[in-house]
Amino acid sequence: MRKYFHGSVLFLCILALCVSGCGGGSAADPMGTATVQFIDETGKVLFPEEGGGLFAFSIMPGESRQLIVWVTNARDGGKTIVPVINEKVTFTLLTPGNGGSVTMVKDRTDANGRAVGLYTAGNNFQFDEVRATTEAGAAAQLTIIKVGAIAGARIASMATSPTPPTVTANQTVVITATVNVNDVTGGHPVQGEPVTFTLPTNGSGACFINAVNACVVSVIASSDASGNAVAVYRAGGGSPNVDVYDTVRATLANGSTSSVVITRSAVMYSLTVTADPTTLNVGGGSSAIKANVVNLNATGTNKGVSGVTVTFTNAGGALSATSATTDGNGNAGGIVFTAGAGVVAGTTAGVVTASITVSGNTYTAAVVINYK
Repeated sequence: MRKYFHGSVLFLCILALCVSGCGGGSAADPMGTATVQFIDETGKVLFPEEGGGLFAFSIMPGESRQLIVWVTNARDGGKTIVPVINEKVTFTLLTPGNGGSVTMVKDRTDANGRAVGLYTAGNNFQFDEVRATTEAGAAAQLTIIKVGAIAGARIASMATSPTPPTVTANQTVVITATVNVNDVTGGHPVQGEPVTFTLPTNGSGACFINAVNACVVSVIASSDASGNAVAVYRAGGGSPNVDVYDTVRATLANGSTSSVVITRSAVMYSLTVTADPTTLNVGGGSSAIKANVVNLNATGTNKGVSGVTVTFTNAGGALSATSATTDGNGNAGGIVFTAGAGVVAGTTAGVVTASITVSGNTYTAAVVINYK
């Protein structure tokens, strides 16, 4: 489909922080006393104090801008400034995940002490940090702040279900990223735009559920006619006794990105269910079912939780009751599973599942009873 590009100018406000470095020296700067400063194309040193604010470069999204550093030494007590010639300078993009890039144009200073890099802005609003470092160890760093409209397709919003996105281990969150473009008539949805979902911060050990129901660390979904691309997040069980925060990021090929933070709540309770015995004769028989509920964050030797209603369901056989309440030790028993006559030893006589709901969170556990 045809894509539209918004022609608004993106302003990059660049704060240059000049830091003198005293290293072991180099061939061009043997004493290691040079100073590195960012300058503009006219040679003006970019000090934030001048003019009472930050310096602004105007640049169209996706376009490039020279980054020029000036390497000098002070002589005669600072009365004379002389350029450092043929000093090797390295530009480093400290925020490579934001879609921008920096390449070297001239990596050694010229007769005026200047070295040049080329910065290309990513198609998003994330800050970028660029550092220039000389071979002798002097350095200067700048912060690039992007404002204005994003060109072409962009991730306009991200929504979650449930909202707010707070879940426990193994629960899921449906994440919808909406993609649109800006033109003279406003934003319009983009269909068929690939959206990559990743987990740049993953404290719980979460994953995405893909089309074949596999647990994967990233997934790509295409936007529909409404511009919506959907991913399913499943919380992990890492660090179970504390709340952890996972970040889901949606990214387009052009660098547009947006993120949402999901809270994986602490796993407060543990539910287990047992059967005694776990094997029955093929001629039939019964087994005593017991569930146990404990508070993982409780202190002391007895972590059992009393007064919790445990619901029992079964597949195969029959149960004498479908619910029981935990006692002072967290046990809920008195349930009898009765199996019919079996045919082959080793086959399943029944599966009993116990479940509880505490503070809006549901926990389940199951036990399998076989024939012998």
